[in-house]
Amino acid sequence: MDFERKKPKINLKVHLCTAETKNWFQYKNRLLRHEILPFGKRTSDGTAVYFAIYCKNNKKLRNIKRKLNGKRIYVDNKKKRIILSEYLVKKLANLYKIYKVEEYSTYDGVEVEKGEMKWK
Repeated sequence: MDFERKKPKINLKVHLCTAETKNWFQYKNRLLRHEILPFGKRTSDGTAVYFAIYCKNNKKLRNIKRKLNGKRIYVDNKKKRIILSEYLVKKLANLYKIYKVEEYSTYDGVEVEKGEMKWK
């Protein structure tokens, strides 16, 4: 007797992605759950954008903080900078070098991009 074997038809959808792609996707999703500093804006990639005045030493940082008198600012002592609200950015544009910074919202806050704001 000759038996015929029929192969079952399997309708299977498969999605392949590299480990690197999966890692970046998961990393982005984890970043979206991290807290960001005050006056920052979160991007769709999970990074945060800030406007900041950088100071070389703590004395200069304290002087600027005293001049601004706590108005819509956040002092980031770890990176020696003052993060400004967008409202203050326009008012202080002629007085200080203000940088637009994009960084990861992780503990160390690795900067993705940093550029000085140019005003006309």
